[in-house]
Amino acid sequence: MFKQKIILIFTSLTLFFYTGCTHVPASQQLGIVLPEYPPEKLPVKNIDVALVLGGGGARGFAHVAVLETLEKEGIPIDLIVGTSAGAAVGALYGSFVDAQKVKDLLLNLSKWDILDLSLCSTFRMCYDASGPISGYTLEKFFLETIPEAHIEHLKIPFAAVAVDIETGLPFVMKYGPIAPAVHASSAIPPFFAPVKLYGKTLVDGGVSLPVPVSVAKEYNPKLTIAVNISAPAEGGCLKGCVDLSYRSLLISYYVLSNIQAASADIVIHPELRGFGLFDDRSKQEIYQRGQQAAQAAIPSIKEKLSALGIPLRANSKK
Repeated sequence: MFKQKIILIFTSLTLFFYTGCTHVPASQQLGIVLPEYPPEKLPVKNIDVALVLGGGGARGFAHVAVLETLEKEGIPIDLIVGTSAGAAVGALYGSFVDAQKVKDLLLNLSKWDILDLSLCSTFRMCYDASGPISGYTLEKFFLETIPEAHIEHLKIPFAAVAVDIETGLPFVMKYGPIAPAVHASSAIPPFFAPVKLYGKTLVDGGVSLPVPVSVAKEYNPKLTIAVNISAPAEGGCLKGCVDLSYRSLLISYYVLSNIQAASADIVIHPELRGFGLFDDRSKQEIYQRGQQAAQAAIPSIKEKLSALGIPLRANSKK
């Protein structure tokens, strides 16, 4: 009798969680209308300078410092291609074209403002390819923050890079809704649940293209600037399987990032050793290191721009 009660309770709880945790995509919850297929790709021409912003979680605050430095020095930006944190910062800058505005938005933003740990999402990991973070609050932030709804309406041409986990191929979102595109590009496994979009199952672009220089070069820019915010994994004893998975992720991210960034004309690589993917307590220091790295690259950037006959912006904020 006792065993029967235990079985009944366990079965009831399982059914409760299973039915109560029916997965509704974040975009659907937020009322974002998603086209069934990717929108038609319109050509983007006459790209002088392409800026590639790599993935790296909380280290992405260094991107803001780089953008502010380029802005002050009058460096033109005709295209932004981003993966993960680079897609998030790139979409914001593509909308506002104001690094100070982006800095103000992100400086006091806690990771818990955009990372929604969910009991239901965690439970789904037992029977589905999922993750403890659904991405709802991330999409909500971009939906409420960026005035433009679609990528093609941004002031600077922009592309967010994700990976189709079913085929292993990169998937580049150059048009369509911004919030789910940034979400898909940032869906780091196994922390985020994959994103169902355009009939595909998408995860973080850093799985194969953490610094997507190759995507930027498809536009035939005259100059490509890559910002690599990867850092080597910390050593020491492992503290369990989660630490093992996390460190393995950092190692592959770092190796791939360095290989891909090397194909850019200019590489800006701040020293960010010791800052984790989810470490949002050191934004000011991360910002300062991004600023230092960007400032050190300015002479080379200006030299190449001059050689290519590309003028600086007349409205420099310097």
